[in-house]
Amino acid sequence: MNEDVTLRVKEDFYVLKKLIASNEHIAKLLKIDFVVAKEIVNDLIACSENGPIEAKKNLLSKILDILDDALYKAIPPGKIIEVLKLANELVFLTMINFKVLSGKKKPHRQQPKQIEIDYEKIDIKEIMHKIPELSQKYNEASRYIRLITALLKKYKEVSQEMDEKLLITRELSKSAIQNTYLEELNNIIKSIKKHYYNIIQNVPELRKQYLDLEVIDHEEAYVDDFKTYDFSYLKHFLLKQLSEFSRIRSCLVYIKEEGYHTLPIITELYKQRRSFYRLLDEEETSVFNFMSDNSVGPEEYNNIISRIRYEISNYIQDFYIQPYTRDF
Repeated sequence: MNEDVTLRVKEDFYVLKKLIASNEHIAKLLKIDFVVAKEIVNDLIACSENGPIEAKKNLLSKILDILDDALYKAIPPGKIIEVLKLANELVFLTMINFKVLSGKKKPHRQQPKQIEIDYEKIDIKEIMHKIPELSQKYNEASRYIRLITALLKKYKEVSQEMDEKLLITRELSKSAIQNTYLEELNNIIKSIKKHYYNIIQNVPELRKQYLDLEVIDHEEAYVDDFKTYDFSYLKHFLLKQLSEFSRIRSCLVYIKEEGYHTLPIITELYKQRRSFYRLLDEEETSVFNFMSDNSVGPEEYNNIISRIRYEISNYIQDFYIQPYTRDF
């Protein structure tokens, strides 16, 4: 990498760290308006398994796909703009991830608990009844609604197939066949309830409604353990990510502005793709290390990831979306 690019990388990361406390300056630098911010939140919510890790991996994959094409032919101006937008979003998401975990500890502030739904108590008919209304009111729930709709269709098809099969099956074999179908139907119902759980967790209004329905008889001050955790290890790791993703962005800015002798830069970035992915693969390990430091059991991994995703989404919504639109 030539000296101009190396200097650009250092200067950009220095500026980025200087501006990290200012949401307004971050938005201006990375060209994050409320429309882009809303897209990032929707993509983050759609990543139900590994939350921010999965969202960052998706952005990185799209960047590297464009760089792969650029190894064999010149990047059209439109593609340069597209890949730089993706890099801005990757840096932005990583930075907000870092900021959320760098907030001051507030051990006595009451926060809503992560809602634990007893799947056995949810009526599948209630979910079927609410889906049409939810699909019209909450865009952030659209992915889960599509999944639930597909599962409901599958449930109907499997039920119909079971009924037809039982009509032509000998009496001795009916019980075994019925049990097989019922097991499949039960798994479908569990999946539906899991997606419904994700809808409730990710739509603040629904969370509130559910909590109102599940009011505990005694008033008890709730200490949000998440706000007391020591995120030192995880923050250190995210800062390393931020440095590398900022380098990708700086190289792309240089390519856009200079427009010549760019193939060596693109080639070097693409050769390092495994190290970029490794940063994201190792983030999962860093979360487990953080949990160990804070005496959180490994079975709580999904809850921790879900909570981090929830905190990031809320932060972006509060500072980058709501001040500029009433539609979210």
